[in-house]
Amino acid sequence: MSAKPFRRERVARTWGERARIFGPAALLSLAALIVTYHFVQPAPPRHIIFATGQEGGAYYLFGLRYQALLAREGIDVSVPPTSGSVENIHLLKKGEADGRLCSGWHRGKR
Repeated sequence: MSAKPFRRERVARTWGERARIFGPAALLSLAALIVTYHFVQPAPPRHIIFATGQEGGAYYLFGLRYQALLAREGIDVSVPPTSGSVENIHLLKKGEADGRLCSGWHRGKR
């Protein structure tokens, strides 16, 4: 006598059954996504433009030191010469620079 292989009959699942089966997994995935989005910070940029000052000036030389220090960490830093603090602030506001060295504090409008 040969035994028949066991075959399961396909049962059509209702939407309620599907929600009970897949709902908790979907909610857990959504919660994990929200927690990750809230607590995980993006990676730092790999290229930075650092507005400093005139070539040969103190701030320009500080910018070159930052360039050397960050190069050890694998971050490429551009140090374009500028005409000074006022231009540095304008470049930063326009998004043409990522960081600046300038004298004094600047309080922008908030």
